[in-house]
Amino acid sequence: SLRAEEIWSVLFGKQFGKMPQGWTPTATDRRKAAVLSLAERARCEERTISRLLRISQLPSRIRQITPSLSARKLRLICRLQDPTAQVQVAEALTHRPLSTRQLQELVALCNKNISVAEALQMIDQEETSSLEEVVVLMDRLLDLLDHLSCEDVHGSAFMTRWQACRRKVEKLLSKTV
Repeated sequence: SLRAEEIWSVLFGKQFGKMPQGWTPTATDRRKAAVLSLAERARCEERTISRLLRISQLPSRIRQITPSLSARKLRLICRLQDPTAQVQVAEALTHRPLSTRQLQELVALCNKNISVAEALQMIDQEETSSLEEVVVLMDRLLDLLDHLSCEDVHGSAFMTRWQACRRKVEKLLSKTV
């Protein structure tokens, strides 16, 4: 609902001053000016307004299904290209909580034309195999400790190997959280 003069002023006024005669704003110019105007009025960043506008374009059914879903997770659902998949993911979140990382993976898989159900199974398999790998690493560590003398434990080779195992465990645990 902004006039062309207002759009020019918001977008280019500080750099170029007066609007050239005959200039007409594009749809992109209108949206950008609207976002900037709203951000200025709300005294927040323009990306906040952009994110809220994207969230508001989600199917209304999603808000009915999961009214307490965080803005961060709603933004991730916005990344889904298929509106049907958006609703299916929201329904899945009511039955099964997902971490932000898991939801990111789910969205990425669904955008590769994998169904929501299949994507959830893939995430479950990955999580199980990661935990199994942690158990194997912990068994190796215990085995190392059983076969080392006190002098070996303080040696640089052991410390290097132990730190490498520890980093791998931390990496795997951060994936499952």
